[in-house]
Amino acid sequence: MDFLCAGRISQVRGDDIVSAQDDNVLIGVLKICVGYTIGRIWAAFAHRILHTAPFYKRFHKRHHMRVDQLVATGAWLDHPVEYAVMELPGLLCPLVLFPTRLAFHYMFFFFHAFSAATDHSGFTFTKENGAGWFFRNFFDSEYHYYHHATSTVNYAEMEWIDYLFGTHHTQVGAAKTSNVHKGT
Repeated sequence: MDFLCAGRISQVRGDDIVSAQDDNVLIGVLKICVGYTIGRIWAAFAHRILHTAPFYKRFHKRHHMRVDQLVATGAWLDHPVEYAVMELPGLLCPLVLFPTRLAFHYMFFFFHAFSAATDHSGFTFTKENGAGWFFRNFFDSEYHYYHHATSTVNYAEMEWIDYLFGTHHTQVGAAKTSNVHKGT
């Protein structure tokens, strides 16, 4: 059982309370990465369900603004049910399943928010505008643009998850062109 008390994350194992504050940098980063990945798999699965007939109009449609109106804050146009089913489990996964130093969790929440904002910003990082490998691969607005353009592909925030579920735009024949701003 894990718990957060006064900014200190600890884990109860049997009769012992083990402080997650003792994690070194490598263990902390590994815990956050594994937790993030599990959370993103959950979110992709939940996101796909939110695109089915009983749930789309009622809970998820407001999030899908027109692609020419994509804006960073659109990432948080969630119905409360959508937020509770898709976002909260993904956000809590690293905190609950893999407790570590609070600083690593702060970095995770910042990364998650920045990723969501850039996915919905209409701007994509490219070599031409000076973005390095990290930004081009983890903050890919063009990839998420396909989702908003078609609503039938790219449900995940990590492309390999869509490949795993068979929902990547290259697997279902979605348009290969994009109107995303390349920042040039």
